[in-house]
Amino acid sequence: TIANRAARAHIRPPAILVVGDVVRLRRQLNWFERRPLFGKRILVTRASEKAASLSDQLEALGALVEELPAIELAPVSQNGALTHVVKTLSDIDWVFFTSPEGIRWVKDLRGFSQCRIGAIGPKTAAAIEAAGLHVDFIPKRFSQEGLLEGLPARMLNGKRGLIFSAEESRDALEVG
Repeated sequence: TIANRAARAHIRPPAILVVGDVVRLRRQLNWFERRPLFGKRILVTRASEKAASLSDQLEALGALVEELPAIELAPVSQNGALTHVVKTLSDIDWVFFTSPEGIRWVKDLRGFSQCRIGAIGPKTAAAIEAAGLHVDFIPKRFSQEGLLEGLPARMLNGKRGLIFSAEESRDALEVG
């Protein structure tokens, strides 16, 4: 009757049937079901090359992970604007990086030594510091708004800033 019961209960392969005294060991054997994210389905929208490490961590916690990249990382085209801005860094007071990728766009970091640097979060700050620069500010809330909220207006009033962000990112820093 087991096949009929399994069909009525909508049990489909893959499935395991445990019979006998070993059933009493369920509490010790169900370690996977006790993981904090067991039974949760999580969508990871990071760029493909960044998704794997987060997906692996979530799966280790028991989650069923689906990856659907919402952004794509691409090199910055050398249109002259970036080169010009980097050459005129002596006129810039603050440089804000909104992702770890931003620091990789710049080939020559020497001009940044005169600027104060803001990083949107700890991973971005780590990438900046790994490149050899000092980060002056990391907000408590990791967003463009968090950068603005965390810096007193007196530190920004009358200052010139440079924002390294994605091509189609929000403009909260620029407007603020």
